[in-house]
Amino acid sequence: MAWIYLLIASLFEIAWTFSLKLMSVKKLKAIQWRSFFTQISNWAVLAPFAGYVLFGIGNIVFFSMAMKEIPASTALAVWMGRR
Repeated sequence: MAWIYLLIASLFEIAWTFSLKLMSVKKLKAIQWRSFFTQISNWAVLAPFAGYVLFGIGNIVFFSMAMKEIPASTALAVWMGRR
């Protein structure tokens, strides 16, 4: 089961990197929070940031679950080797 957790952690890492590419901090700072719910375009700016947070947390959780059964050096080598 640990190898499946490691695979899931790798997929979360890929999604995390992709959401980082799509995220624009400049646009995020420009959001008018008073009228946030009235404009659909605000959600498009916030979605990559939410993905960044969720995929980053998922990556850490699944990687730590995999390291409970797999030695850290092996898990890190496999996790980094998928790039």
